[in-house]
Amino acid sequence: MTQSTLEILFPPSLSPTDFLSRGCLFGKLSLSPPNDENPRLHYLRGTLQINEFVYLDVFLYSRLWLKLSKSSNFNPDNAYLWRVFFRTTKEGKLCLVELIRNIPVEEHLSLNNPPPPSTGVDQFYVRGEVRYSDEEKVVLQLRRNQKPPKGYEYSRHWKPFLITVSSSLPFAQKGDFWDLSCVRKGECLVIKEANLIEKAPSPKKSSKKKPSPVLANSTSDSNGSSEATTEVGMIEKTPYVKKPAPILVPPEARIKSDSNHSDERPEINEMGFVEKIPAVINSSISPVSLPSSTENNTNSSTNNVIMITGKQAEITVKFTTRPELPEVGKTVTLEITTEQGFTVRANVNRKTFKKQVEKMDTFADWIAALSGKISRIDPNGVIELETASVAVFEKKPKEEVINEVEGVNANVEV
Repeated sequence: MTQSTLEILFPPSLSPTDFLSRGCLFGKLSLSPPNDENPRLHYLRGTLQINEFVYLDVFLYSRLWLKLSKSSNFNPDNAYLWRVFFRTTKEGKLCLVELIRNIPVEEHLSLNNPPPPSTGVDQFYVRGEVRYSDEEKVVLQLRRNQKPPKGYEYSRHWKPFLITVSSSLPFAQKGDFWDLSCVRKGECLVIKEANLIEKAPSPKKSSKKKPSPVLANSTSDSNGSSEATTEVGMIEKTPYVKKPAPILVPPEARIKSDSNHSDERPEINEMGFVEKIPAVINSSISPVSLPSSTENNTNSSTNNVIMITGKQAEITVKFTTRPELPEVGKTVTLEITTEQGFTVRANVNRKTFKKQVEKMDTFADWIAALSGKISRIDPNGVIELETASVAVFEKKPKEEVINEVEGVNANVEV
């Protein structure tokens, strides 16, 4: 195999700290029948036969299969080299293998006569942060190197994922960034070579200093607090109690007086501050009642907010207007505006939707419901759904429902 072919299989990464999970497999592809019930799928599933005993579940996007089917050099009955992206289960078995590129091989190579290991077959490269390591396996965490599009930050396609390698890495620490070169054994990966790219940052140490012994017996600072030396020479600092601020009385209060005031007047210094306040200044002033501590606790407890992480949000919108369906097309975009002014939009299968619309014509009165998972909210505030479906239910008059219930009760033996 030429050097250019190896570069196609394993192109160099832009940065040594880029996350990586790719490999090379040699096998024969067998596609599964297409899923007519969900035409929104843009990929095809199948099985890649590695040898007589190993079969891997794989998938590839429709655009790649369309390109291969139009190529004169591709024969579905032959085995080829495939560059793949992959993930693993907790047990370390290969799963979610995505076929990225097809590479032709020499005609004499087949499943019974596979290419030699020097061609890069059954080689896998994993680069990520160590999350767990023991004598039997190493678990690395990876994530996509690109930034997710706006609004898709929390989508499952952009969440970090784990890859388990069935080998030991004695010097690996949690948080270290490692580059692993692996080989396939059955459905698992085994480390062939490992390189440490970057060590995990060390935890910060606390900067607290122990108090140093002093020889002086006592000291004082400008705030009025004092320090005393104990028998072992350590400093004990007495707390400083702040004096209350003086009360400023306006000039009108110093001059005016009425019969409600007591004979004892407040003593005011030259700066206008009260030095002494009489026991009762104005008997008409009612005391202010302060809320008790139990009332404060009751009010504060009612304002607590519990924040948790949930699953993907789902929504159901009911409607009673019969839609007009087009005669052609695989999917139909259904947009509903609720009474509150919210707009919900979803793509549904036209054939399945047509069956539900036909049920509307058979019922005297009906109600329909659009259900699906919320994928995003566009800048205009429209709620877009994914994996949406429409269901139609018959609405019976109350008299018929009552008659049916009475009929059931009449048949019940007491």
